[in-house]
Amino acid sequence: MKKSSLHINESLLWDIDPDAFDPHKSIKLVVERVFSLGTIDDLRSIMAFYSLQSIVDAITSVNYLDKKTLNFSSWYLNIPKKQFKCYKRNQSAKKRWN
Repeated sequence: MKKSSLHINESLLWDIDPDAFDPHKSIKLVVERVFSLGTIDDLRSIMAFYSLQSIVDAITSVNYLDKKTLNFSSWYLNIPKKQFKCYKRNQSAKKRWN
């Protein structure tokens, strides 16, 4: 994959064409996949490649994160859950049954 110095497990981006991949244009996808499915080494790699603010902006704007990923992201980046778009969406969703 053409990732310059971004070294993450290629299986995280299984649905992306390696020749057309641009890590700067796909930051939201990369950050979401690494936090959801990646390893600590993948996480370290994105922390070295992207600025902290761009990672925070990307992860907080994701529409959906499972509860474990949301909790880990909130803890790891020291961001209140209320700042995550997916948390706000989940809180506003009406529960139909139980």
